[in-house]
Amino acid sequence: MKLKSLVKNAIYQSGIYNIRCAVKTSRNKRLLILMYHDFEEGINLPRNNNIVFQKPTRDDFEAHLKAIKNQFRAISVEEAMKEIRYGGGLRENSVAITFDDGYASAYRIAYPLLKKYGLSATVYLPTDWINGKITLWWENLAELINEFDVNNIDIKRFEKVLIRLAVSLPDNLTNQRETRELLLQDVSFALMKRSDQDKIRIILELTSILFGAASKIHADVKPLTWEQIKEMDESGIKFGAHTQSHPNLSFVDLKVAEEEIAGSKQEIENHLGHNITGFAYPYGYDINGYGRFSPILEECKFDYACTSWWGSNVNRTNPYLLYRGAISPIDSPSLLGRELYIGLLQEQLANIL
Repeated sequence: MKLKSLVKNAIYQSGIYNIRCAVKTSRNKRLLILMYHDFEEGINLPRNNNIVFQKPTRDDFEAHLKAIKNQFRAISVEEAMKEIRYGGGLRENSVAITFDDGYASAYRIAYPLLKKYGLSATVYLPTDWINGKITLWWENLAELINEFDVNNIDIKRFEKVLIRLAVSLPDNLTNQRETRELLLQDVSFALMKRSDQDKIRIILELTSILFGAASKIHADVKPLTWEQIKEMDESGIKFGAHTQSHPNLSFVDLKVAEEEIAGSKQEIENHLGHNITGFAYPYGYDINGYGRFSPILEECKFDYACTSWWGSNVNRTNPYLLYRGAISPIDSPSLLGRELYIGLLQEQLANIL
């Protein structure tokens, strides 16, 4: 059997044709919203050797765009919501591309590729970071975990902090990358679900333990500039709000939430000179708690808001609780197609877990 036939048979046996058929014959047309953050530099270059959150490379993202372009209707979230609200519902199964946080790589890496394939996307901006008023705690944490020397720290003090976070110290913690990746993931996930005051306090404590009380760690990660944002906006890329300071809204009162949400929208509109209609919740995990912000979002004239719960959206999905998630940083067209079709089938992954 020829290699091409073997590959086709493998894909068939994996169930991709059945998955495709299920999606295409479903009466409910679906919108799958993909979420990206930062990207790695370069084409055909090794991944960054630092211990950082896994980021798609340029090659990965281009493979994703090819799969989307070849197999689906690509549409912005804004266009999809207009179809649902004013056009009688989604006309066909669709995929939308979004970026959180406004990393500079959205301009440097993603934007040229989006133009190359004629695709749009939406970028959600935490305006205080764009304006240089804050740093991103998870990037600073990655720098901490990447740089400390295990031979020069008080392990017992370090372990006490981890215990408070319900995180286990790896038995084989060394200065090698492989032993720290899981530690970074676990600590980040634990801090994500803490109040912002707790995050600041714990990261300062970790900095003191790992590098000394007088140390300051700031990751060298850049946001988009307003000039880049305007250029992208003029070429058809959409922008949405992501609060001002990227707080965990689950821990703030409604007054603070309104200031964060409305202030971010106003800042972006002032720079772009037109209305924006999209919002994305920072962290996005508290799908059962975000309902209290719907009146604020309506008052601010947002058409929709994205969570980070994986699943697809149908016409009846609450527009202020849209499902959204990331796909694997892989470049295999068949595997990408399978993952995207499975995503379209999942109206709400939370119901299955």
